[in-house]
Amino acid sequence: MQHKKLVIGLLLAAELLVNFTFLPLMILGYRESQPSFFYFYLPFHVVQKVAYAGAYLAKSKRSNIAWLALLNLLLLFNYWDNGAIPQFIDRAYGAL
Repeated sequence: MQHKKLVIGLLLAAELLVNFTFLPLMILGYRESQPSFFYFYLPFHVVQKVAYAGAYLAKSKRSNIAWLALLNLLLLFNYWDNGAIPQFIDRAYGAL
């Protein structure tokens, strides 16, 4: 059980490091395309961090599998969209 917490803690640390690495791009995204930042990017990453916390705190095997499956889907979705969702939101609500 301790290995699970260590691995998920390291995954969360890596995710926070990636967010810190891309901080200039996030600031640019906030300045230039606020709709996609507030309607997609920010909620997506909040849900992702909550999923990490849920996996970290999961007690049963079934809940652990559910949280890890959600994390896998979120990670796949993040790479799958290739910018399509923020571009759609910016077009629909108007980028500043």
